[in-house]
Amino acid sequence: MGQMKKFFERKQNRLIVAVAAAVIILLTAVLVTVAVTRKKKSYEQAVIEPPVETQTEAPTVTESDPETTTEPPTTERVPDTSAKSKTDKPSTKSDKDKSSDSGSKDKKPVINLGSIQLEGRWGMTEYISPSELFDGDFLAKTGFNKKLSVSTTYQFNSKKTFSITYEIHDANGYVAAMREAYTVYFKEAYPEWTAEELEKRADQSAWTEFWQICEAVIGVSGDAAEVTGTYSNDETTIYYQCDGVSFSETYVIKDKMLTLTGSSEGNDGYPIILSRW
Repeated sequence: MGQMKKFFERKQNRLIVAVAAAVIILLTAVLVTVAVTRKKKSYEQAVIEPPVETQTEAPTVTESDPETTTEPPTTERVPDTSAKSKTDKPSTKSDKDKSSDSGSKDKKPVINLGSIQLEGRWGMTEYISPSELFDGDFLAKTGFNKKLSVSTTYQFNSKKTFSITYEIHDANGYVAAMREAYTVYFKEAYPEWTAEELEKRADQSAWTEFWQICEAVIGVSGDAAEVTGTYSNDETTIYYQCDGVSFSETYVIKDKMLTLTGSSEGNDGYPIILSRW
């Protein structure tokens, strides 16, 4: 109904314009008719007038004719105005040409912005609390409270090569804190152990536990791991090729954040939010 109302409003406006145009045409016709009748009357009066009056007016006409033909200003003004109009027209055309030229120069080629935005180094750092890795009884008896610092770094190069690096920071410091915790735990559980045996068992347990934690967190028994290969991408998905193995991750880039929303291997652990480093 709203569209129909607008249609009728437009139709009404057109009708008003048409009526106004008809009135204007009618008035113009009347004015032309009056002008013709006046001209006709003046012509008839000129014919009826006696020849004496025409002879007295003839000299005035012949005297005024040479003045009008010999006036230089009237003959000079006509070419001046035409010259100005001619010079004005090319200037407007040149301005339009310039604007069109500048518009064509400002046009940029279409570029795959997703590929360009993805290039560079992205990373994140996680801090894993002891409660996610150790038994509650062990934490209660030892008071171990050191967090595990782990970084994940994605590097996308312009030559379509990539690397994904996982690294555990301050491995020695984390193991030293674990060694102290195991010393307290074993001392209470095995009071018969000597100091040397206690130190040896605590050191072995700390390193063994640390490698197991690395295996669980970054997939290798070490404090660093790296995956390299080649990649391609569109605006939503990154396709990886590594040692004959292919996998993919979906992603979104906003400002300086790269969010990995899922993977062809499964969506556990996603989303992964990386910042540009």
